[in-house]
Amino acid sequence: MAFQAAGTEFKVNATSVSTATITSPVVATAANGDFVVVWKFPYSSSDSDLKFRRFNANGTPKDIVDGTIAGETNNEYQPAVAMKSDGSFVVAYVRETSGNQDVLVRRFDANGNLIGSEIAVATSDATKNQFDPAIAMDAAGNFCCCMDARVFCD
Repeated sequence: MAFQAAGTEFKVNATSVSTATITSPVVATAANGDFVVVWKFPYSSSDSDLKFRRFNANGTPKDIVDGTIAGETNNEYQPAVAMKSDGSFVVAYVRETSGNQDVLVRRFDANGNLIGSEIAVATSDATKNQFDPAIAMDAAGNFCCCMDARVFCD
């Protein structure tokens, strides 16, 4: 079975990038076809952040500038995203701090505004490294996030 593109290729990021390589894009779609794209943006070898941009179903941007999901001074990567039919969305990601990897979640409303603060997905054992998050959201806005976790032993 062959698929045909429904339009032409277009750039998702609004910020011009000269030397950095944007990687790890993920997409979530609302019932009406609107969508959000999330990606990793490396500022330096020790600081990568996560950005997003929302689009109408026809591919026109809803946002003039890229939104920031995680803009800390640490590495944030491995994004996963889910979107509700009203356009609100959740993003799960990994933050690396001093060699420790934690999975966090941030929630956004239908206008791309941050709702609340970060949510730590795994809090029962801080000695584990968490990575490879996956996230899903239902029609009511409830979400479920899972990830891999490993304990390193001597």
